[in-house]
Amino acid sequence: MRRAAPGATLARRMVHPERRGRRARVHLYTLAVRPRRALGGNMKKLVPILFVSAFALALAGCSEPEPVDETVTGELTDSDPRVEQDDSPYDEYRFDVAEGWTITGDMQSANFDTYLWLIDPEGESLVQDDDGGEGTNSRVTYTAAQSGTYTFRANSYNGEGRGQYTLHFTANPGQ
Repeated sequence: MRRAAPGATLARRMVHPERRGRRARVHLYTLAVRPRRALGGNMKKLVPILFVSAFALALAGCSEPEPVDETVTGELTDSDPRVEQDDSPYDEYRFDVAEGWTITGDMQSANFDTYLWLIDPEGESLVQDDDGGEGTNSRVTYTAAQSGTYTFRANSYNGEGRGQYTLHFTANPGQ
């Protein structure tokens, strides 16, 4: 049995193959369990444990997430999840941020008028933007008030928009 040194990083970041281009963080731990007194020989059980991103980072002793610089190409379709208020389709992208970091998102599409939301770790909408970028493109900038997992929600302005888009987002320590 291998033992991790105190303070060792136990988590491994992977991209789940079924997320079709979206970034999904999965942390997998394997825990070796051995009873103090094994009856009839050496008993050992390997138990895989899967944790949600923020919880796994806390357990692994990570003090700060890595800076984010992602560009994704997505597509709004009728089969996407829907915004409750207007039944429009959206895609979501989650990332970890430390308090005080600057978060920026730029969404562009040649097919529809973009609408970009930034959602905090509690699920509350912080900033929404229609045309803060060039033309009908969206741009959001925000300084994180708390550490945690934030979400960009890619949407269309009038709820009718469908088609491909590009979202570039960054999260970095404040200057």
